[in-house]
Amino acid sequence: MQKHTKAKFRLTMVVTAIGLVSTWAAVAPAWADDEENRAAAALAKNQQQQSGPGFVKQIGDSKYTWKPYVETEAGLDTNPDNSFGEDGSGFVKLESGMKATLERAKEYYALTLKGRFLDYMQLEFEDERHRTDFKAALDTKFTMSDTETISAGSYFLRDLISPARADIFHSYLEYAKRTEDYRFKITEKNHTEHNFDNDVQGTDQFDDFVVSRAKAFDYARSDAQVNVLTFTRSMLQPYLIYDFGYIDFYNQVEGASIDRDATEHFGIAGVRLQLNKDFRIDVGYRHNFRDFDDAVVTSDNNGFVDVNLFWQPMDNLKLTAVVERYYDESTSSFGVIDDVKSYGVTDDWTVMPRWRLTGTTYFDDENALGDVVHYHKLTSTLALTHDVTDNLEVFVSGLTKWVDETVSDDNYERFKIGTGARWKF
Repeated sequence: MQKHTKAKFRLTMVVTAIGLVSTWAAVAPAWADDEENRAAAALAKNQQQQSGPGFVKQIGDSKYTWKPYVETEAGLDTNPDNSFGEDGSGFVKLESGMKATLERAKEYYALTLKGRFLDYMQLEFEDERHRTDFKAALDTKFTMSDTETISAGSYFLRDLISPARADIFHSYLEYAKRTEDYRFKITEKNHTEHNFDNDVQGTDQFDDFVVSRAKAFDYARSDAQVNVLTFTRSMLQPYLIYDFGYIDFYNQVEGASIDRDATEHFGIAGVRLQLNKDFRIDVGYRHNFRDFDDAVVTSDNNGFVDVNLFWQPMDNLKLTAVVERYYDESTSSFGVIDDVKSYGVTDDWTVMPRWRLTGTTYFDDENALGDVVHYHKLTSTLALTHDVTDNLEVFVSGLTKWVDETVSDDNYERFKIGTGARWKF
């Protein structure tokens, strides 16, 4: 008997191929590990890459823009699916997309569309060799006053690139107030992932115990989050973050032997040290708590130091660092949740005019609660981009990854190198 599906969702990071695209086009496949996603997201955020001039039309008080692009890339990937014993392959990628915007004095609307096609030429089976994805996103922002804004948006992603192919839906609604003395933000986030191969999850034929470690489970999540930053004109700025979330694994059978449905709370209390506009560091204490419906693993909680650093020592160099601990939805057969400790650094360096070097390194210590699985993961990326003209850029990018499953002593490596070009119209 299938459980009643609740409209619960979860915010995720969505990013493109490492360091190769602008922030508005960013998207990552659902199968990519979290540390890889976050490395790419941080890289895209730091790049602040300029899009092409596009097509602009002013009609009265309304400004319309349309900015299409086309990107190609070719290279070698030794482990496309991040798995043990994977065969490598050369690959060719073709990507295209567009962004259309409408701007008025107090309104902003943006529609983005993006599609990718990948050919892993040495992989044997057709569904492994040829892969695609498509994303459509709509974002809006309304200025209520000099200090208040309301933002809302949603996206749909059909991911046919990952082994666990999925439809992903996401939406958000945010109210923000920014004054000279404090900042306040309240956000509602919804996210759901439905895997194509998991339709049997809600039937009597599905057995929780035969799910492979690489299999993703269908779930939906809803979050409400409050952020407060105070004394923003001083050097020391106390802050507080609180998040409440509900997670619904809606395709579990009734009375599942492993029940992953849960509610989650996390809170961060800390202080921001801001010496100037070029240096700030947030240091806080984070406490995570998750209450499960599972009969065996009923709850879990932990604490950790949460750190975020931004430093711009020169006009052409930006550095960031992060230390955090959080819960992630488990892909382990018996795990109810993954407890992740993450440490990461990123850099964005304009080496010379029209030349940019960007890199990331993340180490994750990931422990599956309820299962005998413990991963150490190290991921690094590096990308060199040259703006040949305002409309054309060329790039070379690389990725290295090492994963060790400490209990079974299984491990794998991944190396990826690619070069390509991007035309912005």
